[in-house]
Amino acid sequence: MRASIIALVAMFVLQSHAAPKFFPYCVKSSPAELKALGYDGCEIPFVIGPELEKRIKASDDAKMTIAKTYITHDVQKPFPVEKLEAFMAPLKGRETVIELALTGYPAGASEGVEPTVKLLKELGALAGKYQLRIAVYNHIKTYCESLPFAIEIVNKVNLPNVGYCFIVCHWLHVEGTKDYRPLLKANPEKLFMVGTNGATVELKGWNNLICPLDIGNFDNGQLLQTLEEIKYTGLVGLQCFGIKLPEAEHLKRSMDTWKKLTLTK
Repeated sequence: MRASIIALVAMFVLQSHAAPKFFPYCVKSSPAELKALGYDGCEIPFVIGPELEKRIKASDDAKMTIAKTYITHDVQKPFPVEKLEAFMAPLKGRETVIELALTGYPAGASEGVEPTVKLLKELGALAGKYQLRIAVYNHIKTYCESLPFAIEIVNKVNLPNVGYCFIVCHWLHVEGTKDYRPLLKANPEKLFMVGTNGATVELKGWNNLICPLDIGNFDNGQLLQTLEEIKYTGLVGLQCFGIKLPEAEHLKRSMDTWKKLTLTK
């Protein structure tokens, strides 16, 4: 009952404000197919050259926001800076966020702080040249799997275009039923990307923590209310990794639920 009341409150709050742009990731559907289902944007892979040009054209033709790309990098190895710049240049000034899952050190290890901050300062400066943003991804079994630690790293970098992601399934895997709201409310300015889905918060396993939006007991209405309260202006991604249902089916179900949550028709 309490969760239902909170969700209803979130609905009424969002009636007078534009809902965040919503896009799925870890899917195979084309931008045009996602547009037809009602989504606002799409993810693109970290590619360059003709493949990147093709991806940008398909997104632009469908009038879709290119929401993000995702990169995993071992901090102890050289970063492919030239490739990153070749990726950024055609996307200059867009809403696209470059998500970084950082490896190379045990989670939260003190010896990784200095090289990680140094790398993020370099990449942040490069992203600034193209008016783009970098966001540290709180992925399990990575250096910044702890969201509080990822925020600590971001604050040490102290650049306006280097921030963090809040990815619900990874938060639930690491933190379980712990309340995420105080952390987001204390660090609103550097929240650059949110990724959510349906989930059963008490359970482990991706089949429980990554579901269509209409499954489980994670309160997405409460999440939207929190984003409204902290004046979050970024996009919200729908995590679809590993969902076994036919893609068109689960994407439609999640979009139907999103419309109910945001009172859009």
